[in-house]
Amino acid sequence: MKKIKDLIAKNPDKRILKQKILKGEITEKDLMEYLKTLPDLSDNAVEMTVE
Repeated sequence: MKKIKDLIAKNPDKRILKQKILKGEITEKDLMEYLKTLPDLSDNAVEMTVE
């Protein structure tokens, strides 16, 4: 889990994460487990109107 946390801290770009999964540097399962540990911040969202 620490490896994934460090990787995301360095570069959270999903394209990079996908490359790391394809290369076998991390597993999709490990990534999903890490994502489940993140807090749900959807209550902090603010609705915006774009004209």
